[in-house]
Amino acid sequence: MTDHFPDLVQALQSNLNVSCLQEKFLTTIIITDDIEELAIMKHRFDSFEHEMNANASKVAVVNQLARQLLQVEHPNAAEVIAKQNDLNDR
Repeated sequence: MTDHFPDLVQALQSNLNVSCLQEKFLTTIIITDDIEELAIMKHRFDSFEHEMNANASKVAVVNQLARQLLQVEHPNAAEVIAKQNDLNDR
């Protein structure tokens, strides 16, 4: 199970990078009274929320794998902790 840790971290980082770009995009939206623009914004927020929820389960898996690696005193424990912290800070 722990053999997949680097792959999961890389996949999660890719997803989080996309989400960070979407988050930046969403924070720059100008609020309007136009019903069509509001519908577009709602769709974007709904998509963003869905992606964040999907990533939450991946983050949980990475955190569990990191804990397992630390429990068995993995030789790269410092790197595991650093990557775990980086992912959780996002």
